[in-house]
Amino acid sequence: MIRLVLPRDLAALLRLPDHELELPCAPTLGELLRSADEVAPGLLRFLCEADGALRPHLLAFVGEEDARKAGGLAAPLRDGDEVWILRAVSGG
Repeated sequence: MIRLVLPRDLAALLRLPDHELELPCAPTLGELLRSADEVAPGLLRFLCEADGALRPHLLAFVGEEDARKAGGLAAPLRDGDEVWILRAVSGG
């Protein structure tokens, strides 16, 4: 199993009872997110651009590693991993 942790407001918008989902292990981050979209329809629309890439204002971590540095949606997953989706924070 893989634990997917979403921002609380996104989970509320998707009417999920919790901001953490336990999902069957998937070989890549992209496949995990497609699986999560079946549980929480509309999730991919919030997380990905039309071309399928992660939106630039979001950060995805597999454990402590930035998913973009590990291959983006092709980032490999292992059973027991934790995936965190966070909003990027910037300002001036």
